[in-house]
Amino acid sequence: MGNIFSPAVVLDARDGSRIEIAGGEGTLITFMTVASAEQKANLAQAYGAQAVDMEAAAVAAAAHAHAIRFTATKVISDGLQFDMPETARFIDAQGGFKTASFAFYVALRPWLWRRVAVLASNSNRAARILSEHLKGFASL
Repeated sequence: MGNIFSPAVVLDARDGSRIEIAGGEGTLITFMTVASAEQKANLAQAYGAQAVDMEAAAVAAAAHAHAIRFTATKVISDGLQFDMPETARFIDAQGGFKTASFAFYVALRPWLWRRVAVLASNSNRAARILSEHLKGFASL
């Protein structure tokens, strides 16, 4: 967890479109919902992807539509084998996360506590690593 990943290809699972990125390595597949461990494994196998995300293909398409150079740098907080807790119902129409509602949901389900704690720890670690990585671009 927490390794910097800059893909050479971003694939959109909806339509199979692809964006090639010079200097990257590997494949990132964008899937439009929070993927279970099984879904992530299936996507990784079907597309030869090293990671699954929810946004890179949309950002790449928007950049392309406006003639803006695109690249992707990811730090993964939930690996292919990590089974995410149910979160889709806590994402609003604008893509915001309803943190308080999710916390209440988890508080009433002790069997989720460990998984959520691991995800929180991994996410914090990933944020620190990405922050350090991006500091290198501040002087450019």
